[in-house]
Amino acid sequence: MRCEEAASLMPAYLEGELPEAKRLELEKHLSSCPTCKRKFEELVRNRELLNRERDNILKAPRTLAEGVLERIRREKETLRKRARMLRSGLLGFVFALGAAFLTTLFKRKKHQPERR
Repeated sequence: MRCEEAASLMPAYLEGELPEAKRLELEKHLSSCPTCKRKFEELVRNRELLNRERDNILKAPRTLAEGVLERIRREKETLRKRARMLRSGLLGFVFALGAAFLTTLFKRKKHQPERR
């Protein structure tokens, strides 16, 4: 096995995803190649470090989460207020339109002569 191939197989080896033949071939190469063995040990150390720090890296500060939740609450309340205003405005518009229609209708009847 060449060093380039060994390096490309190391992540899969750490994940336990290599077929047995490739796993054995890589292990044999690592035991005989000090350069690849150092690279592999460095990869293992980096992986362990990342696993230890993953939770700290991905954890958002509590204040951020609380701030986001508060902003969501405020936005929901704003949307509710806008919906109420829209409904009341729409209702007012419908009443005004109805009043205008009825006024026009009564004016027409008032100005039309009766038929006999």
